[in-house]
Amino acid sequence: MLGYLGAIALLVFAVYLMVGASKTANAMDREAFERTNAAGVQEFESYDQLVKERNRGWMARSKAWLSLMALAGAALLALATYIQRDSAQTRAAIDEERYYNYCKAAWDEYKGSLEYCRKWCEFPANKGDCRKVFGSADGPVGDTRQR
Repeated sequence: MLGYLGAIALLVFAVYLMVGASKTANAMDREAFERTNAAGVQEFESYDQLVKERNRGWMARSKAWLSLMALAGAALLALATYIQRDSAQTRAAIDEERYYNYCKAAWDEYKGSLEYCRKWCEFPANKGDCRKVFGSADGPVGDTRQR
């Protein structure tokens, strides 16, 4: 859940940067239009104004690129969180199936330890079945089943 919140925060930051870059670019375009003479050449009052305008353009482009990187980072963070969460659920399902198979062998065929039955009974979805089969939601008592 924390990974998703981080991805949302990063997404909001990316949108904030993109809006800021867009506003700066629009203001620069308006000022450039106002500075353009009849021949289509921009006129600056001084060289310092030209350098200042170039720096503003560099900052706007940097904001835009940083925004795109933050957007990609948010997508990667959300994907990584989903994969990590999904793999944990998959591992739990694999463990449950493995415990069930070992428990079935221990209970039905008298082969192996009943510890696997107790581990299988730890899964909340199996509590009712454990109560029916073993008489307890915690699983069977003892190490092995005797004939």
